[in-house]
Amino acid sequence: MGFVITYLILGLIIVFIFEGMVRIFQTGEEFSNMERLLISILWPLSIMIFVISFINESFKPPKW
Repeated sequence: MGFVITYLILGLIIVFIFEGMVRIFQTGEEFSNMERLLISILWPLSIMIFVISFINESFKPPKW
C-alpha cells in the first residue's frame, strides 16, 4: 500500500511541475481534468520516453 501512495504522490508532483511550466511559458492552454489524471497515473511512461529521446538525440552525429 505504501508503494501506491508514493506512486500517486510522485504523480501529483509531476502534475504540479507540468502545470507550472504551462503557466510560466504562457502557452494559452491549460490541462483538462482528464489530462491531469492521465499525467498523474502515466508519469513513468512520459519520463521514460523523455530519457530515451534525449539519449537518442544526444548521440546523433551533428548536421553540418
